[in-house]
Amino acid sequence: MQIYDLKSSTAKAACDKAVLPIIFQGAITLTDADGTTPKNITTVTAGNPAYYGGLVRNVGCQPVEITLKYLGGADCDACTTDTLTTTDITVSVGPDEGLSLPDGWWQQADVVTVDTAGDPAALAAGQTQTVKLDSFYTPACPDCGKLAV
Repeated sequence: MQIYDLKSSTAKAACDKAVLPIIFQGAITLTDADGTTPKNITTVTAGNPAYYGGLVRNVGCQPVEITLKYLGGADCDACTTDTLTTTDITVSVGPDEGLSLPDGWWQQADVVTVDTAGDPAALAAGQTQTVKLDSFYTPACPDCGKLAV
């Protein structure tokens, strides 16, 4: 069986590898009972493949802040084992808006509703809203992804 590149309709090289993508699709519903405490959307267990970039959608009437734990500290030298560290990066998403996340490897995402000044603020009584988060990438090889710490 031959596998063809659909863009060019020519046969692919025999050494191309079929590598599974790393996928995260998640959503969390926030309620007035959550108050101003951030809620976790996802956390990657240490040693498992981290996620890369992505898209967040805020389906609701109040802005949110998403805090992601991004990985850093790699020296890009193939002959060394890097000790990665995490840095929190926070992005804001307005009501009924979407935002592309910064490129980079991340392992945890937490969300909290905020007011128009950016301060944590509970939803009004009886109000709910949903925050959706998607991340997809395909590593160059099965062992080429960054692992969570």
